[in-house]
Amino acid sequence: MIEVKNVIKKFGRKTVLKGVNFTAEKGKITCLIGINGVGKTTVMKAIMALTPINSGEILINGEKIHKGSY
Repeated sequence: MIEVKNVIKKFGRKTVLKGVNFTAEKGKITCLIGINGVGKTTVMKAIMALTPINSGEILINGEKIHKGSY
């Protein structure tokens, strides 16, 4: 299971993710949809620990992804 809790991501002064929350359950199909520029790729990069988040937390199978993993 992937849990995204109140994730905020900023690039400079621009906030691109503002308090994003969702849960992707194991064995279920989950998709991110939206128009261009709403942060879908940024969320995925944060889940994969390719980009750091400014605040909030991401848990994979109950284990927190911490800043040291970036």
